[in-house]
Amino acid sequence: MSAQSAIIQLLQSDELFSLFNKLYLPIAFADDCKKIFWTNNKFESYFSGFQLNTAINELFNISEDKISNYRPTKINFKNNIVEIQPLQREKNLSGYVILVNVLPDNIGDIISHYNIIKSIAHDFNNMFSSILSSLELLKQKLPEDKKYSYLIDNIENNSFRAAEIIEDLLAKDPKAAGRKRKIQISTLIHEAVNSIKQTIPKSIKLSLQIPGNLRQVNGKYSELYRVIMNLCINAAEAISGEGEILISAKNLNIVSGKKEGYDSLNEGHYITIKVKDTGAGIPSENIQKIFEQGFSTKEKGTDSGLGLNIIKEIILDHCGTISVESTPGAGTEFTIILPAIIKKEKQAGLRNKTILIAEDEETLKILLAELLEQKKSIDLLILDYKMPDLNGIECIKKLKAKKIDVPIILSSGSTTAANPDEIKDLNVDRVLIKPYDFDKLLDIIQDLLS
Repeated sequence: MSAQSAIIQLLQSDELFSLFNKLYLPIAFADDCKKIFWTNNKFESYFSGFQLNTAINELFNISEDKISNYRPTKINFKNNIVEIQPLQREKNLSGYVILVNVLPDNIGDIISHYNIIKSIAHDFNNMFSSILSSLELLKQKLPEDKKYSYLIDNIENNSFRAAEIIEDLLAKDPKAAGRKRKIQISTLIHEAVNSIKQTIPKSIKLSLQIPGNLRQVNGKYSELYRVIMNLCINAAEAISGEGEILISAKNLNIVSGKKEGYDSLNEGHYITIKVKDTGAGIPSENIQKIFEQGFSTKEKGTDSGLGLNIIKEIILDHCGTISVESTPGAGTEFTIILPAIIKKEKQAGLRNKTILIAEDEETLKILLAELLEQKKSIDLLILDYKMPDLNGIECIKKLKAKKIDVPIILSSGSTTAANPDEIKDLNVDRVLIKPYDFDKLLDIIQDLLS
């Protein structure tokens, strides 16, 4: 089956077809030759006289080499931003998706479009909450088997990645969108490498040295994924002709008295990630400026992805460090160090405690009950903020009015759904955002009931 046939088959789903035509934004799909073969209704009405099989570059009057094969291309067209996103070049899903960020004509259309997006985002958030909660429980029940653990980690990481996108859509403040979760960094690196190796020249060898016991980190999947992708892209662009890119990682323990080379880091457990290439190297006069804002050795207007200054900001936001070593003519090596997650030993003492769960998602309720086990009395409440007849806040108010005083965990599908001042006034003990991190949930329960 061709890439075009595979995408058309997906779009023939009534749900997907209806979804794409509900959205106000013009959307289209193109094949590997950059010929447009499918559009939604808004795309056809936006481009008067448009005909299928038109080339992307011809439609937007740009040169073909302006369209990147491995990262988004943004162009200005009729005062609107057009995004041309290459699909992951694996199996049958190759080609391009085109999105025109056109503003609606009136406030009614804006509100309608916003409400559709919010409704879809909430539905997807509930779906991913169930998926991730199921995976967490499955990981606890299955024996550690490398043959299956990689598959589970792969599903989990990509679900986290999708959940981050949903959180961005639901967040009222874009700067507050997204939260850090535990990430299986080895799976993330493999995913990034599988994407990039389809686009770099075949003359460049891409190698991996990743141990099977690499620790997890606490972070934002999409941001760390982009860091690895962009360091690999930069490495590939530095190589002319044949060459090699080596991505390696390992666990690192920094202990008292043995901090040689790691003076800026506290004692603790970390992982290191290195991206090394055999390219042209960086001139010594540029090494000191490589992470400065606005600094670039590339021509202006070049589609160069994330700048190294942004990459450094992402790593610093993850409480990590990034450094570079390079010799002109002998290649470059970037080193990232990130704090690792060390699993805590679960304490005894909760055997005689009972937890009441109020959750409008039946699957999540069952999963939480399975995780926590059934008991006979109520020592703690886990309440969902958004429930059909009585939301979590109103439920807490009624409990407080009846002088029922037990620890309360309020759960929500959005970081901004509930009013922080209202939660503070009600003395809610903890707030948890879905999808659940079961290890974090168990730690909170241990803390509240100890």
